[in-house]
Amino acid sequence: RLFDLSKAKEDRFNLMKATHCNFSDIYSLYMDDGGEEETLDILGLAQREQPVSELTDEAGLTHRLWAITDAGIVSAIQRRFTDTKLYIADGHHRYETALRYRDTLREQGILDTDAEYVMMMLVEMSHPGLVVFPTHRMIRDVKNFDAAKLLADSAAAVILCVDTGFKAAYPSAYTGQQIDAFIAQMKEWNDGQL
Repeated sequence: RLFDLSKAKEDRFNLMKATHCNFSDIYSLYMDDGGEEETLDILGLAQREQPVSELTDEAGLTHRLWAITDAGIVSAIQRRFTDTKLYIADGHHRYETALRYRDTLREQGILDTDAEYVMMMLVEMSHPGLVVFPTHRMIRDVKNFDAAKLLADSAAAVILCVDTGFKAAYPSAYTGQQIDAFIAQMKEWNDGQL
């Protein structure tokens, strides 16, 4: 049977109801139309303050969290992203669950809460460190399943990497070529618009 995330979505919904919290951000991509410096400058202003939290994880990576409370900076960020399309790279089910949670509160007459917002990480599509890996799914116990037919039928739409590893089979994923290919595909799917 095809892997189904409805149980995971229900679990996350119940967790949100119990805690009134987002525990995991939604990973979204956006295309910058030349205003990246403006965005980075705004964030640079926020980073002039001391972080509200800083920790080093078990791998030695330092994580810092800043709270942007200056109304002018918040307003500038909002203006910067007003007409920017966001593409969810990871977190479709978290987003759907957050909307369900918000709608549940609205139906109960609970309005103007933090449930009107969702935690999201925004990454510019041309950022040199951007790599998005696929989620793997398992198909089991499908009556009359024919793996060879599935592979043949999906060959035009799928990059197949067998026993070679992703990086070895598709090295351009680690260069700007992958970004250009991704943008071209997004435009194709959106009738030339991005």
